[in-house]
Amino acid sequence: MTALRFLGRTFATVPLGESVVLKLSLPCLLYVYLFYLFFSMARMRGFRGTYCFLVPYLVCFMWCEFSVVLLQSSSAVGLIRTCVAYFLFLFALPVLAFGLAIMLFIQIFKWFLELELTKMIVTLVVCAIPVTLRLWTRFSMSILDVFRSLTHRGPVKLILLCISMVILFFSIYVYHAEGQKVYNSTLTWNQYSQACGPPAWETKGMAQTQIFCSHLHGHRITWAGRFKQVRVAETENGAQSVINMLPVFMGDWLRCLYGETYPKCEPKNATAANLTAADLAASSASATVSLPMLLRMQEEEELCQIKALAKHTCHVKRFDSYRFEVTVGMIRDGSLVAEDPARDIILMASNEFKQVLLNLSPGNMVEFSTKLEGRLGARAPAFELKAIHCLDCVSSVLTGGRQVKIERDWRRTTMRALKFAFDFFFSPFLSAKI
Repeated sequence: MTALRFLGRTFATVPLGESVVLKLSLPCLLYVYLFYLFFSMARMRGFRGTYCFLVPYLVCFMWCEFSVVLLQSSSAVGLIRTCVAYFLFLFALPVLAFGLAIMLFIQIFKWFLELELTKMIVTLVVCAIPVTLRLWTRFSMSILDVFRSLTHRGPVKLILLCISMVILFFSIYVYHAEGQKVYNSTLTWNQYSQACGPPAWETKGMAQTQIFCSHLHGHRITWAGRFKQVRVAETENGAQSVINMLPVFMGDWLRCLYGETYPKCEPKNATAANLTAADLAASSASATVSLPMLLRMQEEEELCQIKALAKHTCHVKRFDSYRFEVTVGMIRDGSLVAEDPARDIILMASNEFKQVLLNLSPGNMVEFSTKLEGRLGARAPAFELKAIHCLDCVSSVLTGGRQVKIERDWRRTTMRALKFAFDFFFSPFLSAKI
């Protein structure tokens, strides 16, 4: 093992610019010699028919690089276990094929019993309707002619064009998001209030204040304030929108197919439906009812109350996606009692903040993070909520933690992918330093 490690050891590294490093080692020499062999084989026939023997060698080269990448993250025990598993896989292949066939049959039977197969068929039909109409109006010919035109116009070129366009748009989006990236700002609420709040309105006027405060666009800030209220500003439900366009009988069928059924509200539960949350909590303390069971009972009672008004047996509310509008009262001069409605801030929160926002009570102190954009310097500016944390809530699963909006770092992910791809093809010889 010591001799093998010595053969693969890198003796020296030579930086070639800021992002590429040249490695001097024995595998580096073998790597360069491999490309020399490719060049010499192509030169033997005057560089004619190069693809006939170059492509198989490139395939072997790709598998070699792939095995090197796997070996770098493997252990001796893992390699032995893999070899034994591959050896046993040849003998167990018929048994595995028979087992997979039985599992597939059982799964299809379960789908049929649970109407999952019906959901799949309906979904495929609904998705195929706009595609079929688009192709029909574009080519103005039969479906068979459309299929022949797609097969005779180079499907490989079409696939390559689609992949190239996806990569191009993804690169544009990554660098656009990188240009919008800003760092944490040291701007405090008192500074913003003096420059863009009521004191500035009295001296400059609101229009001039808005023009002046537009220079602060893009600052990420973290302030604290008192939670006042939250309301649903927008509701999105794609399934409900489609169902509303269909006839009543078909909409009711799809609502029960994709959605959930209202609970059976029996007359004996009519008195229990009038209980409040406090009464349920008191009764659960004596009857030792668990918290999930209590929440489920309360949800069923609320659905029983609304079922008589909805006039439907099923609903698709689990597909709802909400956008909330949170009103936060900012504290003036560090005093908890000196609050001015003119200094309120509106925070637009996405659906991922639903659990935290619905469990906040008016008057709770919250710490929130956002980015200054939009109507800066105006009354009740609206910002996009990035993170929120309750400072004086009782520690619980619902309100104890800090809820942060998920923002993927696409640039870092893309750079890691480029580094891996570069090292995959040029690893022994060149290495990316990103």
